Amino acid sequence: MTEYRQKAYPSLFRAAGRAARRALDPRVAVRLRAERTRAATLSAPLASGVVAVVGPDRGVGRSTVAALLALALARHQDARVLAVETGHGGGLHRRLATRPGGSTTAVLAALGVRAGGPGARPGAVGHRWLREQLTLGEGPMLLAVDPATADRPLTDVEYAPAATALARWFPTRVVDTPPLTSDPVVPAVLTRADRVVIVLPDGPGQAQMSARCRSWIAPLLPRPVEEVAVDVRVRRDGGTSPGGRRATPAGDGALVLPDDPALRGGGVLRWPLLAADTRYMILSLACRLAHEID
Repeated sequence: MTEYRQKAYPSLFRAAGRAARRALDPRVAVRLRAERTRAATLSAPLASGVVAVVGPDRGVGRSTVAALLALALARHQDARVLAVETGHGGGLHRRLATRPGGSTTAVLAALGVRAGGPGARPGAVGHRWLREQLTLGEGPMLLAVDPATADRPLTDVEYAPAATALARWFPTRVVDTPPLTSDPVVPAVLTRADRVVIVLPDGPGQAQMSARCRSWIAPLLPRPVEEVAVDVRVRRDGGTSPGGRRATPAGDGALVLPDDPALRGGGVLRWPLLAADTRYMILSLACRLAHEID
């Protein structure tokens, strides 16, 4: 009996403490209910769709937002989520890959999309084999080039056949694109995108910058830009305190990513180390996109 009480009492005390905190602070109960609602939304099977993450320039946080979104979706959809890097900077690989090596050439060669090097086996494709090639980190599957190698990222010619083939195994794809420039892979991604996340720095002139990005991508989208695009603004000034309200939508519907120390440095992102506001904002973004992916 003594042993049973020693084991049971701590859990009872913790449960009573949580109940007391919820009773004293209604905001805790509201947030817990919101978290359960988001988890239920993201755990339901998602329709097949592509989320393209774009930005006007390098260094705005595009790869970071793409990696966070893929991590959030993969926590609920497991290996059904594929993060795809189409740029040359290697930002998505640095944010998600926990071991060296890239998956691009091996996978594209097996799919018959790219000529492989020595030892390549075209047609050696199956879900188990793909998962072995694409498991470069902890979370989503990753189709990316290791920036430490001379491998080439996806090209505009390769993107369409690769996307069609991979959709069979990975219905949800988050695609990190190069900046909105003349790189031909950007139109190749946008013309097949179901949703677009526009990543912008949070500060003066962001409204004009958003308008320019939307006018640039609008002719490439299969639906009106107002139905497809959502803005995410990234703070970099250290002005967001823990527990602040920067994770809520801005007045124009944009979501603001708080300045989180866990996001600095450009290294691998770990979900448990993210600030609560960061997780809240990314889960809110993931739920918004999950509702509207066709």
